[in-house]
Amino acid sequence: MADGRTWSADRVIIAVGGTDLAVSAYSQHSSLAFQAALCLRDKASQLLSATVGGLPPTLIQVGSAETLLADATRFAEAAGAAEVPVTLEIWPQMIHAWPVWNAHLEPGRRALASAGVFIRSRLAA
Repeated sequence: MADGRTWSADRVIIAVGGTDLAVSAYSQHSSLAFQAALCLRDKASQLLSATVGGLPPTLIQVGSAETLLADATRFAEAAGAAEVPVTLEIWPQMIHAWPVWNAHLEPGRRALASAGVFIRSRLAA
């Protein structure tokens, strides 16, 4: 930015290895979310060992290529053991947050549709 370049409000400049890169607002949001996730990592491990009884019916959607697959399955097991109605969907070859890419990814659209069916069925009960 020292060279006088201007950028729209939805873009920022970050330095990576001495190279300035324009990063979209979405990327900024993702970066902030990742940083928050790191801060909450200890809280998440506490959640996995917490008593989960009394939770409402829970849908867990996780990809088979997801870093948190083991955590998702452990949480589903804990919820089931606590008699929480739980639905665990493991989507083949999907990565973290794949439904976010629903505009370009058919499994993302199907995951959102499945979540909609789950929610509607609980609201109708």
